[in-house]
Amino acid sequence: MSSPEQPRIRPLTRAHDRKGFSCGNEMLDRYLHTQARQDIQRRVAQVYVLLDEDQRTILGYHTLSNSSVLCPICRRSCADGCHVTPKFLSHCWAGWPWLPAARDKALAVCYW
Repeated sequence: MSSPEQPRIRPLTRAHDRKGFSCGNEMLDRYLHTQARQDIQRRVAQVYVLLDEDQRTILGYHTLSNSSVLCPICRRSCADGCHVTPKFLSHCWAGWPWLPAARDKALAVCYW
């Protein structure tokens, strides 16, 4: 006896039923229905979907995008006109005050 397929998290593709998804928040629903695939194609974001047993029905989604944050040490030293000294720069990533980061853009779960 085989067990039913478990829900899985996968990158969003054209095969997934985006129009059938609803989390109850119009803005989050509209993003998945109309904008998510465009963001993936432009490499602005990556969208991961939680799929039902049929591997087509979306139960939820999560969107990540690249971002950066200013090093807190450099932010303090630049507050009065950017007097960053080599001592402060040694604390920053590769001597650059902006640090790479990932941003959670959206998280939504299907609403029944």
